[in-house]
Order: sequence, then C-alpha cells, then structure tokens
Amino acid sequence: MRMVSEQEDAYWHTQFAQEPYYVAGRGYDQYKPAYELGWNAALQHPDAGFADFAQELELQWSVQVTSSLLPWREVHQAVKDAWVHASAQMHKMQSILPTVVPGPDVATVLTPLHKECQTLLRELLNMRSVAMDDFAQQVIGRHIHLLQRFIQVLGSLCDSNGVSLSMLSQWPQRLHVRWMKFRSSLSGWAPAEVFEVCEQRERRLLFAYQRALRKNLPRDVKSLLEQQAKVLKLNLEKLSWVRHNWSLETFG
Repeated sequence: MRMVSEQEDAYWHTQFAQEPYYVAGRGYDQYKPAYELGWNAALQHPDAGFADFAQELELQWSVQVTSSLLPWREVHQAVKDAWVHASAQMHKMQSILPTVVPGPDVATVLTPLHKECQTLLRELLNMRSVAMDDFAQQVIGRHIHLLQRFIQVLGSLCDSNGVSLSMLSQWPQRLHVRWMKFRSSLSGWAPAEVFEVCEQRERRLLFAYQRALRKNLPRDVKSLLEQQAKVLKLNLEKLSWVRHNWSLETFG
C-alpha cells in the first residue's frame, strides 16, 4: 500500500488548491497532514467508512504535531476527502493488479525515466552551489524535493512490476565524464543561467514522460506516470514564470 500513499501525496499536491475549503495563500504543508491522516486511516481500515473513525481522527488531529496550524473544523473535509479518494484508489488497484502482466514496455519506460530523474537531481544539487539569494535557493530546493519524490515513486513502480534497477547504480563512463564536466563548469555561472538550464532540463524530462505515456503500459503504471507528468508540467510553468519575471541577474 506504500504505492497508494505516494500516489495520494502526488494527487493532493496538485489538487488541494482546487478544493472549496482551500484558502488562498495557504501552502500544501498546511493541508498535507490532514490528507495524510485521512489516507493512512483508509489504508489501515480498508473495510470501514470514514464516519466510523471520524471522532478518533479528530482526537488524533488535536494531539499530533504537524506542519499544519489549522484546527479540525478547517481540515475535517480534507481528511474525509483523502479517506474517500484513497479507498477508491486502493480498491481500483486491487481489482486490476491480478490481471496485469508486465509487458516489455514497462522496463524500457521506467528504467530510462528513473535514470533521467536521477541525472537531473544530481545536476540540481550541484547547481545550488552557485551563489544566489534565499528565494532562488528555495525554488531550486522545491524542484529537488519534487525529483526525490518522483524517484521514490518510480522505484516503487519498478519493484511492483519486477523491473530491476541494479543497472542504475553504475553510470556509463561517457555519462559520468559529461556530468563531471558539467559540475566543474558551475563556478562561473550566474543564477539566471541556473534557472535557464533547470528549465531546459525539466522540459526535456517532461517530453520523456509524454513519450512514455504513449507506450502500452499497465493501467496503474500509466496512472502514476500521468500524475507525475502533471506535477512536473505545473512546476515547470512556475519555474518559467520565475525565470522571466524575477530579477535573477541581481542575485549573488
């Protein structure tokens, strides 16, 4: 059920701002603990309904320490929505998994995507060495966190579909050399260059996802890749806005 939990986090991260109880200006960190409480409870009690545990969940919310500062009355619906959505996803997966026979496309799709995400993550981690202000560092940091989540979910997908990732522990020599040259060149970079390259790399990754989604894939795999592509597209749009509207040339 770890896959369902990761899938729920990705879903609500893009969906929370569209919900009627969302208050403008609040970040996902204010709602995530509520969603997490709901989906975890649904996974623990697959045959129960939300009403059966509503009082217990309210008590848990009142005593747990989270990133959210919201009272129960403002997150009650979010907890319920997460319960309902996770239950539906879990039942859906249970109904299709017995019939899924991994095809050759699964390995040929997941392995390159996993490697692409790892490569971009390495690049972004090194780009943070370029002198830039706190806001720019936070933007890059959010994209690093995004890729870390992607890699974790892709790893789970590979495990559940019998795809070995052992080959990813060693890079081909040409890729390693290219990456080392990239890292050594960062010393002369300006923040604007970091954001430009970051946008180019993420756009290339988005194209890789779009190509992957045209393959013949099991439904659970395709659903998760669609969610990741949606999240990536949204974050790419935000990154592009920062690059074109923020005074990056004044950083550092």
